[in-house]
Amino acid sequence: MYMNKKGSYSIKAIILMFITLLVITSYIDIMAKSYTLNEIQNIMDTTGLSVLQTLVDDKRLKEEMLAINSENYIDYSTGSQLLGNYEGQLYSRYKNNIKELISTNNNISYFEILYFDAFFERSSWGLSSTKPQIGLDVVAKVRLRVSPYFNTNELLEKTFYSSKNNSNFKIIYNGQKNGQTEIIIRSVVRLVYR
Repeated sequence: MYMNKKGSYSIKAIILMFITLLVITSYIDIMAKSYTLNEIQNIMDTTGLSVLQTLVDDKRLKEEMLAINSENYIDYSTGSQLLGNYEGQLYSRYKNNIKELISTNNNISYFEILYFDAFFERSSWGLSSTKPQIGLDVVAKVRLRVSPYFNTNELLEKTFYSSKNNSNFKIIYNGQKNGQTEIIIRSVVRLVYR
C-alpha cells in the first residue's frame, strides 16, 4: 500500500533552497542600493558644500563681500555686484571633485551629471531678508551593479520642482537593465552671507 516516497522530500528541499536563495539575493541587492544611494547623496552634498566653501574668497568676506574672485562678487554693504563666469568655475570644480570621490565605490559603474544649476545672487529666496547667496542644484544619473534577476526594461521619467526657478524639469532614465539599476539623485546646497 505504501510506496517509496524518499524522493518527494528532496524536491521540496530544492524548491525551498531556491526560494531562500532568491529572497537573500533580493535583500542583498536592496541593501546595496540603499547604502550606495545614501552614500552618493552624502558625497554630492558634501562635494557641493566643499566646492562653495573653497571657492569663496575669505579675504573678501572680511570686507563684507561674498566673492569667488575679482570677477565674481556681491558687496553686502553697497549692494554692488559683478558676476562673470562663475557657473563654469563651479561646474568644473564640482565635476572634478565628484568623479574622484565616486570612483572609490565598486557598486557604481557609471555617473553622469544631467542637470547643473548654479546661482550667485542677492535675493531673499528661502530667507526673511535679502542677502548674498551662492548655491548649486545638481541632478545626477548613477548606474549601480546589482543582480540581473530583477531587471525591468522600461524608460522612466522623473519630474523635479525647482523652487528657486519656480519651474519643473524632467529627467528620463532607464530603470533596470543587464544587472544594473539606474537611479536619479538630486542635491541642492547653498551658502548665505549673514
